[in-house]
Amino acid sequence: MTAVRSSRWPSKGTNRPADDFAVTPFVVADVILRRWPLVLLIPLLTAAAAVLFAVVFRDFTARSRFVPQSGSNELARFAGIAAQIGIPVGTDATNASPDFYVDLVVSGEVLGPAALRVHRFAHRPGSPDTLSGTYLELLAIKGDSPEEQLQNALDRLRGNVSASASVKSGVVTLRTSAPWPGLAESLNAAILELLAGFDRERRQASARAERLYVEDRLAGARRDLEDAEADAARFLDRNKRPESARLVMELERLQRQVVLRQQLYAALAQAHEQARIEEVRNTPVITIVDRPDGSARGSRRLPVFVIIGLLLGGAIAAALAISLEWLDRRVDSPEMTQLRETVRSIGRRRATGSG
Repeated sequence: MTAVRSSRWPSKGTNRPADDFAVTPFVVADVILRRWPLVLLIPLLTAAAAVLFAVVFRDFTARSRFVPQSGSNELARFAGIAAQIGIPVGTDATNASPDFYVDLVVSGEVLGPAALRVHRFAHRPGSPDTLSGTYLELLAIKGDSPEEQLQNALDRLRGNVSASASVKSGVVTLRTSAPWPGLAESLNAAILELLAGFDRERRQASARAERLYVEDRLAGARRDLEDAEADAARFLDRNKRPESARLVMELERLQRQVVLRQQLYAALAQAHEQARIEEVRNTPVITIVDRPDGSARGSRRLPVFVIIGLLLGGAIAAALAISLEWLDRRVDSPEMTQLRETVRSIGRRRATGSG
């Protein structure tokens, strides 16, 4: 009795129809087990390539932290008094939330000057060799025009510069990444300086506008106070001894008007002096908690690259193994066997005819 071999996958060399080849989990598992050297080698190669890429193109990230200072608001001290007599007074708009600085960090007003500033730093920590140049020069950023080159630099910087704010403490954390640790720290320090300068100019401009507004209101308040005092003086000249209840109430009204005008004039005079001080104030408007010096650390993306390399290599290896399996089936199919026999017979007839 002849034994019949029953197997889902016939051994290599038997006629296996390619048309019956269907990719199922069982098929993939069988192919991977029979072609394990290929399936193992390709992921290892892609993981090694990913490690090499991560090492060659490794970035360093520097970190700093700062707290925005609240600006003074002298107008708020007399806004209530002014409202009592129908005079609208604006409030100071220079107090910005930490989220404002998070958005300001990646704006062109800050990143543009940072990209054009010359950075000088050690090639490696502790090395006497130094590198110097703008961000555009150091990273060889290209562009058809200076404007396009700068825009390309800004696009790259926005991918390497980030900030986040703590809701509880209001502390803003600034992170900058670059191929060299010195450049990452230099960029971080430059952005901190530009933030302080931008904010200082903004507050000085606001103080200048406030001073001009208060000067105009101060002149009007002086005239209003003089008019109120003149009204009270004329009333007393006409009524040396006000005895009736109506005259007493009128005198009290005029005196209250004088007091209110005096309070408003005093508040405006104080705000005017404060605005003049703020207009020329050159003190820092952000308090640096942690400076970026020595904070640069290499990126920790190596495990991520290894995992991506293994997954990508595994997918490529599985696809390649299944493709090879399908090709083997096509080569062993009856159609391909008949085609090979036909080619051989044609070749023999030609050889016999030529002989």
